[in-house]
Amino acid sequence: MKETKQRLLKGSIVLAMAVVISAVVFFVLAICDVLPANPFKLGFAIFAFGIGGIFALYGLVLKGGYELATGYILIVVGTVIVLIGVIKWYFILLIALSMLILGLLLLMLVKSDSLTVERTDENVGFKPYSEVLSEKKAQDAIKEAQPLPELKDYSKED
Repeated sequence: MKETKQRLLKGSIVLAMAVVISAVVFFVLAICDVLPANPFKLGFAIFAFGIGGIFALYGLVLKGGYELATGYILIVVGTVIVLIGVIKWYFILLIALSMLILGLLLLMLVKSDSLTVERTDENVGFKPYSEVLSEKKAQDAIKEAQPLPELKDYSKED
């Protein structure tokens, strides 16, 4: 299991390096007017979507909440970057908020096992504290009722 996690982590790091390289390449291509796009918008969008996707997939595979949340937030940031200049700001805000709510629900779905609370009074054999305390007092009372053993007196040796 540990070896699988290490392989997955190393693969994710290699993919992250590929995303950074591709974001830089597309940024340079946009600056040189090979691609008709805003270079900063294109570079940041590729970076946010790429790293966000890697984090999200890594979080889903390992059921890690932090990785999944970080990845999903980066995907939302990438979506906002792509939508800037295309639609009105209030539509972007509505889309971003709805995506964040869906991301929160997805995170709760993935981490639902650790979100359930197990109450101790529902366990088999549970005794309330007052009952345990009364049992302890009863045992102490029985212990005190027993006479103490007599010690041998060595001063009266025969």
